[in-house]
Amino acid sequence: YWQEYYSIILTFERRFSDFWSMMASYSYSKSTGLIVAFMERYEPKSGIGTVVATMLPYTVTFLIVWLIMLVIWMTLGLPVGPGAPIFLPN
Repeated sequence: YWQEYYSIILTFERRFSDFWSMMASYSYSKSTGLIVAFMERYEPKSGIGTVVATMLPYTVTFLIVWLIMLVIWMTLGLPVGPGAPIFLPN
């Protein structure tokens, strides 16, 4: 199996006067082949197609369940959060 991992971390720091400072950080990472490598441990002839075929029923099930929950939520007119309406006022 193959596995590749690339990452980069950028950190910025700016000091201002009177004990004030600003810090910002950005992280980017990309991993390839991890799920396929994990699947090959249990099914040696598997590839990306096997992974997609295995995960597709779960994906469709989650989509249907969450859409049903969204329709029920909006039909009942429940707020999204404390004091927040479902739709933005015009």
